[in-house]
Amino acid sequence: MRYVMMITALILASSVLSPQSIPAQTSQDLEWGLEIGTRLNYTYAMFDDGGLVAHVFYILEISSLPEIPDPLTNETILEIPTYLKFDENGTVPDGATYDLWWNMFPIGNWSLLSDYYENRYSDDVIIINDENIFGFFDFVPIGEYMLRVEIHCSKTDGAMIYGNIQQYSGENLITTAIIERGWTDITTSATTSSTTNTDTSSSTTEGTASTQT
Repeated sequence: MRYVMMITALILASSVLSPQSIPAQTSQDLEWGLEIGTRLNYTYAMFDDGGLVAHVFYILEISSLPEIPDPLTNETILEIPTYLKFDENGTVPDGATYDLWWNMFPIGNWSLLSDYYENRYSDDVIIINDENIFGFFDFVPIGEYMLRVEIHCSKTDGAMIYGNIQQYSGENLITTAIIERGWTDITTSATTSSTTNTDTSSSTTEGTASTQT
């Protein structure tokens, strides 16, 4: 049961697929960096105090890109792209689409996005905004647990390239989930932060996105 909350926090069920055009760049120079139909390969690993619990490869295919509010302000809501999830063999596990709330950001106006997400997350959030990476570091309360969430996305296309999500009960680390873009061998857990500031270069792994034709 202790893994259920972690998985629930990572993957949220969403709506069914619907045909959609790609939203245009906004007047504030924001746009989605990937196209509908683009497939991204990821590796997911979970660890507890006994070691490796899960190590799986999966594919996310972008199924919809919402319109970006124009203008984007602290009072507007930036909706989440929707994805179809496949296992490594290209099979849809349950036929569902998913929203991954931290999996993809628009690209372009990074200072505007920094201001926007600083206001959307907690007062303690650290926005990661360096030459190649945009993301955040934050603590997120989920019921009786606390999640330490660190996400790095590529400024080239806005998609996640690295995630480190640790679940705590009080001061006790319960699980660590690591997500890397590309199919890699994650054999050990990173039980400490790869960054608590904007220096993120040592912890990112970027794979190659392929567009389905």
